[in-house]
Amino acid sequence: MQADVRPQGNALVLGSTLRRLVLAMTLMIVGLMWMSGTASAQTATPSVTPTPSPNATATTVPTVASSPTITSTPTPSLTLTTQQAPSGTTVGATASAFQANDTVDLLFDGTQLDSQRANSSGTVQFQFTVPVLALGQYTVEAKGRSNGSATSTFTISGTSISLSAQQGTPGSSLTTTGVGFQPGETVQVFFNGALIDSPVTNTTGSWTSTTTVPTLPAGTYQIDAKGQTSGLTASAKYAIGGTTLTLSAQSGAVGSSLTATGAGFTPGDTIQLVFNGANVATMNADINGNVAFTFPVPNVATGAYQVELTGQSGGSASATFNVSTSGPTPVATPTAGPSGPTPTPQPAPPIVHDDRYFSQTGYRIDNDAVYAFFQAYGGVQTFGFPTSRNFNFLGCPVQFYQRQIIQVCAGAGAALINILDPGIFPYTKVNGSTFPAPDPTMKANTPPVSDPNYDANISAFINANVPNTFSGQPVNFLDYFNTQGSLTIWGAPISAPAPDPSNGNFIYQRFQRGIMHYIAGTGTESILVADYLKSMILDQNVPLDLRAEALAQNSPYLKSYCPGQPLWMCQPNQVPGTDYTFAFVPG
Repeated sequence: MQADVRPQGNALVLGSTLRRLVLAMTLMIVGLMWMSGTASAQTATPSVTPTPSPNATATTVPTVASSPTITSTPTPSLTLTTQQAPSGTTVGATASAFQANDTVDLLFDGTQLDSQRANSSGTVQFQFTVPVLALGQYTVEAKGRSNGSATSTFTISGTSISLSAQQGTPGSSLTTTGVGFQPGETVQVFFNGALIDSPVTNTTGSWTSTTTVPTLPAGTYQIDAKGQTSGLTASAKYAIGGTTLTLSAQSGAVGSSLTATGAGFTPGDTIQLVFNGANVATMNADINGNVAFTFPVPNVATGAYQVELTGQSGGSASATFNVSTSGPTPVATPTAGPSGPTPTPQPAPPIVHDDRYFSQTGYRIDNDAVYAFFQAYGGVQTFGFPTSRNFNFLGCPVQFYQRQIIQVCAGAGAALINILDPGIFPYTKVNGSTFPAPDPTMKANTPPVSDPNYDANISAFINANVPNTFSGQPVNFLDYFNTQGSLTIWGAPISAPAPDPSNGNFIYQRFQRGIMHYIAGTGTESILVADYLKSMILDQNVPLDLRAEALAQNSPYLKSYCPGQPLWMCQPNQVPGTDYTFAFVPG
């Protein structure tokens, strides 16, 4: 008997069809879901996810939130404290936005100068010396060892010289290096105005000179270099012997005059004078680092005391002074006075200490006419402090000040002596500086006071010969003349402006009663001419170059002061019309 199998076969066919239909629908749904997910991803990150190929699977779709390009990364930078300076200059550099704790190299024109580790903020601080290279523009680069770099441009410009040491003793070796000069030219090197070497520059305009420090007294001196083809110049300061203190006497009585001379300090620095721990005075060192204080010995008991000079910027020196009751110890240097024992000078009259007394120097302005003149024309700013008592000088009562000498001649009011007349102070070399000499032609062309049109003519003469600008420098000599007393204080000009041959940063102009001094970058001031004349009279602290000129010209003022001799003068009638008695005794 056969079984009927047809119903069973129809059921199998139906089941197979239903399975195909379910599978197709499932695949369609999955495909729609996949396409929906892809479209969403494309909308969210069109620049990140490319359009998938038809064969892509759902598992290859990137996650938008993890895309690294969305986060902003700071760009490293490099900043310099200056972008232009001569070789040898110290420059600061700051590198920022580097990887924290990474090592960063600093390169100048491709040559590594330094390496520092960045801090937790990715910042590095550098300090480097500009290399000795030819003038021009160079690339400075900060480069991280892990990643990141930054650059800045730097221009090497100008001339400069550097020294192997800033101070030393005579005979010691000194190497001077110059940069910024013309390649292949000869450069003359001067020490205190004297030629010491003539090196030739290399292809980058650099040169090196090794010489011996000259035999000179302790003090600060200038080293100058000048290119013989280009005319380019550079200078630096060198101190011989460090800081020193020299006293004009080793012992003396209370109230006697004592001069403390310091050398080797920083030019222009404020120097403090201390006696037995008490401040006596302060003043600024001159352009050569020298300073001189003249003061009365303080009222202390007999014994040995320490005298000290201290510079605000550094440097100090000290010496011992013995206070006695026997009066000042005679200076060991022989004078031209009569032979035999030096007479003991009689005590000087006391000086009143009131508002006319200046403790800085120990002198008072006694004469009413002089005091009125002093007050009317600017006081200490114009004249400096008084440096003498009233005494007769060249036929008239006078009083010395640091810059000028005020006289009151019979029948005339207070006025200034023409201190720079040929018969008084004709000198041109003083303390390392070279002043212009009097110009005979200019003096001959000066309008005389007897000229009926004197006021107009002298005004025109001043305007024509006293400039505000000279050799491209803002000397402001005319403005300084007009604001600092005009003809009354300065008199007429007796030279044209002239630069110091050994230092182009200094420009001078000579007048009848003073010398204007322009310092590049600082301004114009007045030379302490009367102080130098006083040093000649007392023969104390006379600069070597000034002494040489005074001796060559047989100056009657040099070594003319001898306390105890008639008129306190070393030779009879050595300075006519003068009585030095008590003149330079402070009180």
